[in-house]
Amino acid sequence: MTGFEWMLLVLLSVVWGGSFFFNGIALREFPTLTIVTARVGLAALALLFLTRMLGQGIQLNRQILKAFFGMSFLNNVVPFSLIVWGQQHIASGVASILNATTPLFTGMSSLLGIALLSTALAYVIYFRLLKTAGATNLLLVTLLIPVSAIILGVFLLGESLEPQHLSGMAIISLGLLIMDGRLLQFFRKTFSA
Repeated sequence: MTGFEWMLLVLLSVVWGGSFFFNGIALREFPTLTIVTARVGLAALALLFLTRMLGQGIQLNRQILKAFFGMSFLNNVVPFSLIVWGQQHIASGVASILNATTPLFTGMSSLLGIALLSTALAYVIYFRLLKTAGATNLLLVTLLIPVSAIILGVFLLGESLEPQHLSGMAIISLGLLIMDGRLLQFFRKTFSA
């Protein structure tokens, strides 16, 4: 991936990681389904507004509406409801770590033909990265989301930073360096010369 694509990937992780932070705040005042409905509804309105601003109309017919309904139910309503409900019992950083198991389940479920999470700004960044960096590289964002969520939770929600969080972030960083491939190329060039 290019430097710009890595920057977009980090931005996407902050946007998605921030959703765990905002869930943590919203849960102090609102019930789970209210938070999910507001999040998904406002994101849909923002995306509709953005498509109109860009002059890209949406041709709605019965099949497209069925696809939108199915996608929104499986990719937004169910996961967001479970995540927000879970955050009533665990810290936002832990919820994001559990969410980071998405690549594992995506890999297993891809054999069955099953998906991914997102919201308005995240959708824009997500599809930009999908187009330029590809689906495999895009899934790396799920490794960055816990880092963003933990940092936001610690600094803005007063959650504690545990040693296992630091260990997890170190493992994630190492994994990203290995997946990027440049570190391995560097070692190959250095030790083969």
